[in-house]
Parts: sequence; structure tokens; C-alpha cells
Amino acid sequence: MEYNPCITIDVSQGKIHFQGFIIDNNKNRKPDNITQPKVMRHSKQGFEKLLELISIIKSKTNRIPLVIFEYTVIYHKTLEKFLQEKNIQYHIIAPLRAAKSRQNDIRSVKTDKLAYLSLARIFYDVKNDSLGKFNAESESYESMKQLNRFYENILLRQQELKVNFREALAVIYPNYKISNSNANGAFKNVYSLESFGFLKEFPHPKLVVNKSIEEIEEKLIKYLGKKHSKYSFSIAFRLLDYCKNFIPGCSFDQPLDDNMQFYISQIELYEIQLNETLEQLIALAKNSSLYNLLLSIPCVQESLASRFVAEIGDINRFNSYKAIISFVGNDPKIYQSGDNLGLHKKITKKGNKHLRTIIFLIAQQMIKAKNLNSSIKFFYKKKTQQGLPKLAALIACSNKLIHIIYYLNKTGCAFI
Repeated sequence: MEYNPCITIDVSQGKIHFQGFIIDNNKNRKPDNITQPKVMRHSKQGFEKLLELISIIKSKTNRIPLVIFEYTVIYHKTLEKFLQEKNIQYHIIAPLRAAKSRQNDIRSVKTDKLAYLSLARIFYDVKNDSLGKFNAESESYESMKQLNRFYENILLRQQELKVNFREALAVIYPNYKISNSNANGAFKNVYSLESFGFLKEFPHPKLVVNKSIEEIEEKLIKYLGKKHSKYSFSIAFRLLDYCKNFIPGCSFDQPLDDNMQFYISQIELYEIQLNETLEQLIALAKNSSLYNLLLSIPCVQESLASRFVAEIGDINRFNSYKAIISFVGNDPKIYQSGDNLGLHKKITKKGNKHLRTIIFLIAQQMIKAKNLNSSIKFFYKKKTQQGLPKLAALIACSNKLIHIIYYLNKTGCAFI
């Protein structure tokens, strides 16, 4: 039996280590290097070395080598784009599959040499077909994923700013939020238009105490509009009474006032960016048939549906719902030994954490929703009544939801 040559590449930041391999039938199918290891930069001159190596291997073996490298989220993108432009056949291996190959050694060590040697072993392990199936994502799904990752990054930074804002607010305006335990606060929603408007006009309580209700009302109307003049008057009356009944934790014109104004401006800026990004994402997701099926599920709004489509990509590439569960990282760790049956173990979390979070959010909303009798909610009650911890029951509901979504797509039927 003759074996095709391959070029295995260890991709890292800035550098790429690569080498050509072929099997020698007289050495028990152990991969032999047919070229010396080479190092190149992520540049046009560096990629020319790869083309030269392909030509050398083709002249020696009369076969075109397959280029193999590991998925790295970021660093392999330039290499992949170059191979696409040159119409060179390549195969991307999942990190978990590559890690499993390295762990077959007695001592698991990762070096540049062992990295591309382990990829060559995967390629030539024909008996186990361990190379796996590679599905290249279309540009539309790639664009959606990039938008969703950008959306999540902006959301995370906005949440950090909100924490800083609330800390400054607690010093300048104590007990600002109206809650069940605090009925004498200023606003129920501290991030609302009227709340931010009030804080912009009056960064310190000292500026409020000497104002009349009409003056405060006039400032609020700038943000709410004249249509809400009655509402503005009631808020102004409450705010004046609120500011007269507490002592601020800092003096007027201290840096904390300016800090809070900065937090407000940044939170508003991020909110605009979040809305624009989500609109773009929804517009792209509407082209997917899965998007409309997801909207038929209770508690699934356009934002979660579009983000789900962005992260899962082409759902038709999965042969079963269990494959999606593994892709998400919701599959359980299994370790059985002697009397240890390996039951009730934690999930592996070796998968797409972004998609796992989105599925958790959908399952949580379906469970918490009032006046909703869904199969997910019933399943959650059943699992908790059986003594399963709430988090474990939520994970079970997430897997059941994946099962439902998979068959919704397979049958093309909406959720009932």
C-alpha cells in the first residue's frame, strides 16, 4: 500500500514550524521526514517557503502533499487564507484530537518538533481514521461568528463599566436604586434614560438641593421630551425629596464626580455599538432556516436566535444531537475504575463555551418564565424532584434543548 505525503505545520504567534512526511513501509508505518524542519514568518516571503517545499515533495514522490495544521482560533487564519488563494488542499485538526495524539506518548511533552510529528501520526493512522472530518465554514457563518464575538467582548466591557459606575454612584448618591427594601430611592432602573439624564445634569446632590421642582423637571424634559412632562414632574418631586434625606460620601468637585460622568458616557457608547452589532448579526442570521425555527421556541428572541446561529454555524454538518452536545462541551466526564462507577461527574467543558452560554441562557429563561408550560420546564422539575442539584438539572435541560433544536432542523417543523 502506498501512502500520500503530507506537510504538517505547528502554527504559533508570528512563526510557523513545518516539515514534510511520508511513510516507509519497511518501518512499521512510522512517519519518516522527507525534508528538513523549516521555520517561517507569517509573511509573503515566509509562505513562499511552503510553496517551495510542496514543489520539492511533488518532484520526489509524484504526489501533491496534504497540508495539515491544528485549529488555533486566531493564528492559523492567515495560513488558511493563503492556502485557499493558492488552491492548496489542506486539513484542519481539532485541538482536542491533536492533544489526544500527543497524550499517547509515555511522557506528554509539547515541543515544536513533537507537535508536527504528532500531526503526521494522526494522518497516517489510517486504521483508526483519526484524521477526522473537516468542514470549512462559509464566509456568511464566519462573519456572523465574528460579529457575535465582538458583541460579547463589548458586552463584557460594558458590564465592567457598570460595576465601576455603581461603585461611584453608591458613594455620591447612596441608596439610589428603588427596590423592595428601599422605597425612597431615585430610580428603579439606574441605567434608564431619565436616570442618566439626571446624573449628567446633577453630578452631585449639592446641585439638586437648591433647585426647585420646576427646574429639575425642565432638565428631565430635555431627555424625556415634552410628552412626558407629567412624568417628569413626578420624578422631580421624588428626586428633590430623596436628595434632602441623605448625606453624600464625597464633596462637590472631587474626581469621583468626573469618573462617574465618564462611566455614563462609555456605557451609552457601548450600548449604541451593541445595538448596531446585533442588528447586523440578525440581518445575516435571517438567511438561515434554523433562525426561524429557533424563534418558534418560547423565550427565544431575535438576539439569542441570531447568536445561536452564529456560533453553531451549519448545523447540518452534525450527524446527531450528541455530536452537538460534544461540540458545546456539555458531555460528561467518564472515569470508571473498580467500585467507582463514574456517575454524576462534571461536564468536560471542552467545546464552544460561547454556544454553551447561549444554550444555558435559553434553558434558564424557559425554566423561569411564568405562565409557560414547556417540556423543558417540566423536565427541570422532574430532575430536581429526583434529587438532582439545580445546576446539574440545568445542564440536563440544556442537552434536552439541543436534542429538540437538532430535530427541529432535521424535520423543518416549528416548536409546538
